[in-house]
Amino acid sequence: MNSTELLALFRSDVVDDVAPYLWSDPEVYAYMNDAYFMFVRLTGGIPDGSSSVTQLTAALDTPTTALDASVMRIRTAINLTDRNRPVTVINVQDEADRLRTATPRLQVFFLLSSCPYKISL
Repeated sequence: MNSTELLALFRSDVVDDVAPYLWSDPEVYAYMNDAYFMFVRLTGGIPDGSSSVTQLTAALDTPTTALDASVMRIRTAINLTDRNRPVTVINVQDEADRLRTATPRLQVFFLLSSCPYKISL
């Protein structure tokens, strides 16, 4: 279903299919867009492992690197320069749980910081 079909379905469901409409097309599209973003937020995002925003470049001597604004959470990470070695990922949302249950040990990890669009290494 595309947005035009969804608009027609909405108009049919709310019996608003004869001009002049109670809701303008831009209003209905704004509600659709808001519903989409609410769905994405409530479900924790839509997994993406193939777009360009899923690849980060990090320098050894730099503590942070840029992160695309569309990234809500990092689920897995690998080090492409070190034989695809897995990297421990800890998101800010998970940090409190990790601190309660962690056993002391040295780790290398990514931390999605509270600073927008940055990732700590």
